[in-house]
Amino acid sequence: MYTRKAKPTITNPTVAPATFNNANKQTLYRFRVSADSAGGTVDLYELDFNVTTAAGMTLANWALYNITEATAANWSCTLSGSVVSCTASAGDEVAAGGYEDFKLYVDVTGAGSQDYISTYLVEDTGTPATNDAAADLVDASNIVWSDGSTVPHSVDSEDWTDGVLVKDANAYGSSQITYYPITS
Repeated sequence: MYTRKAKPTITNPTVAPATFNNANKQTLYRFRVSADSAGGTVDLYELDFNVTTAAGMTLANWALYNITEATAANWSCTLSGSVVSCTASAGDEVAAGGYEDFKLYVDVTGAGSQDYISTYLVEDTGTPATNDAAADLVDASNIVWSDGSTVPHSVDSEDWTDGVLVKDANAYGSSQITYYPITS
């Protein structure tokens, strides 16, 4: 049994556009993170996305944008192979009973009319990670979050875990790949 003060729920509030252009800031994925109303705040530190594309197009300048707070300043995204890993410099807090909407976007060039982009939030599986500092979980986890149970709480607190117990995260794993045709 695992006990947490609060837990996040991940859902898809709206659908990303069905087509793309060769342009900057093309939305690939939208989702919502909610926190339990009774438990307290939830902090996010890492979210990983699997991205596959048709050959020949270039995707650059990845960003995770917090729509609710109207900022991408807290998040840094890097591409390694087919995984875009986004980390929050100081954690991104979702208030108790509240939610934050996010979108993953990228600059697209070189796409043709038959090209596609496939994106999904990568789930964590297996046994939940033991509590640790946020940065210590990044290499082995796809979702890193905290219930803020350590006081004072920071990214260095040992109250961070992976996404194994995140509600609805499995619904947006590999079984939910969506292809988006590209328009030139």
